[in-house]
Amino acid sequence: MRASVKYFGLGAALGLLALLAAGNSGPVSLAQGQQEVQCPPTQPNTFCTLRGHIQGVGSVTFSPDGKLLASSSALAREIKLWEMPTGAQVLTIRGHRDYIYQVSFSPDGKLLASGACRVRTTYDCAQGEVKLWEVETGKEVRTFRGHTSRDVMSVDFSPDKKFLASVPR
Repeated sequence: MRASVKYFGLGAALGLLALLAAGNSGPVSLAQGQQEVQCPPTQPNTFCTLRGHIQGVGSVTFSPDGKLLASSSALAREIKLWEMPTGAQVLTIRGHRDYIYQVSFSPDGKLLASGACRVRTTYDCAQGEVKLWEVETGKEVRTFRGHTSRDVMSVDFSPDKKFLASVPR
């Protein structure tokens, strides 16, 4: 089953809210009267679907300037960057060996952090890891390890970009 990202038109200023969906099921519940349109969804009660992940989507986040949306696919071990508001896919980042649970842009939008499981045995993570990526090129900048026997479920930058926090499961 293909995974997709849906985003919704929220009104006059084209507010965007990204939600996850695996095919037509998952946590997105479409209310009566909502209509799928071509991206971008410029009107209230409209949405569009970004297709490209081949397996479940784990998280989504907008860049600070709102020009990009990053989505992570846990099972496919990839991150996709989408141009906003058109929804055009601009880059696929690969490099994690296992599940990617969370992505987060740095405050200046130049880096992307991803939290993942490094080596999985059956249903357990042997060690959690966080990777930093250059947004422009998708090149891996650095890998941090330190969570033992844990999946890294959340990552975020401090507002001054001096620190990166991560949380294991």
